[in-house]
Amino acid sequence: MHYYTFNIGDYRRDTSHLTLLEHGIYRQMLDSYYLNEHPLPADEALLMRTHCVRSADEIQALKNILADFFVLQDDGWHHRGCEKNISAYRDKSAKASASAKARWDKDANALPTQSERYANHKPITNNHKPIKKIQAPEGV
Repeated sequence: MHYYTFNIGDYRRDTSHLTLLEHGIYRQMLDSYYLNEHPLPADEALLMRTHCVRSADEIQALKNILADFFVLQDDGWHHRGCEKNISAYRDKSAKASASAKARWDKDANALPTQSERYANHKPITNNHKPIKKIQAPEGV
């Protein structure tokens, strides 16, 4: 998933207690979650490596974010909002795919494979020709 909606009001409401460092780490983790469409790795060392978390402050910020917004399960760190959005995205994609397939299956023979007529190669109008000056009759 390379795009997701971002509700600023909801984000501010849920994250008003975060430091700037925590905001940065949280947004990186959300981006990773959406991009890969699966939970973040349970291995904290791998999570730190993939999100460039190095200093003691950054490590503590990562742990705070995990504690506040993620739930550890067997397959990794889950985020309720991300799961909901990814599920909605997949449902919408599946419905659109089924709709397109049904439309194309129904109309598979509706479009001719070759044109039955030749294209008109002559212009329909004379807009491409210059306008000639009309001379006024003598004596007017």
